[in-house]
Amino acid sequence: MDKCEAGAGDRDGNCPGLLRFNSTAAPAGFILAGTSWEGKMGVVSPELTASTFAARFNARDMAAVADLYTEDAVFTYDGAEKAVGRAQIEGAIAGFVMAGLTFEGEFVNVYVAGDTALTRMKWQLREPGGAVMSSGVSAEVQRRCADGKWRILIDDAGGGGRV
Repeated sequence: MDKCEAGAGDRDGNCPGLLRFNSTAAPAGFILAGTSWEGKMGVVSPELTASTFAARFNARDMAAVADLYTEDAVFTYDGAEKAVGRAQIEGAIAGFVMAGLTFEGEFVNVYVAGDTALTRMKWQLREPGGAVMSSGVSAEVQRRCADGKWRILIDDAGGGGRV
């Protein structure tokens, strides 16, 4: 088992608002397997993470979104509350999907040093009618894992613009 897959992290945390969840599984009706992404964890280049995240999010495939993260990854929407590990991250992001939101994002910067990348993404969450519900600039730390795929280790949805 490589270092990206070791340890499940703390699965008992809570997140505010839309990020609140009570279980380690996505809600019924979400795509959990059988998609074109099944078994394709991570991406081959950190530059592909933004478009891959958007495609999986908008396909409502929360398990495939969670597969873009290391097993011990940390995700925060507001910089205060956090989800740790794929199961919590899947549950946290599912709250946005349950609200019917769609995701748009593109990288502003991608810096790669060896097996680590720092990325900043300009993103928007849109309501079903198309209005922007939320937007920001995120900061992510990505890691190239033993299988050669890049996965998100730290994802701070507002960290690229928060002071």
